[in-house]
Amino acid sequence: MFLTICYLSSASDKLTIEDLESLMIEAKEFNNANNIRGVLIYSDQTFFQIIEGEYDKIKLLFEKILKDNRIGIMLSLRYWKESLSKQNIIDLIVDI
Repeated sequence: MFLTICYLSSASDKLTIEDLESLMIEAKEFNNANNIRGVLIYSDQTFFQIIEGEYDKIKLLFEKILKDNRIGIMLSLRYWKESLSKQNIIDLIVDI
């Protein structure tokens, strides 16, 4: 089964440029090894992310993200038990 999660989160007050670089390297390695796709946008101490892949792998990744001390408050916007389609993206944009 497929799972797609979309969320917003604040960055920790102590987040540095080095932390961001490390985060990107870790994410790329983990995602490539686990066939996870997505997008991560960072601006003004805020992360926006969409991740998708096999249900168990995304669930494991999201639990890891929730425990990450570089992340502050999180707001889960939406999740789908399927790959993100054009219609889902349109629905998400309308909801935001």
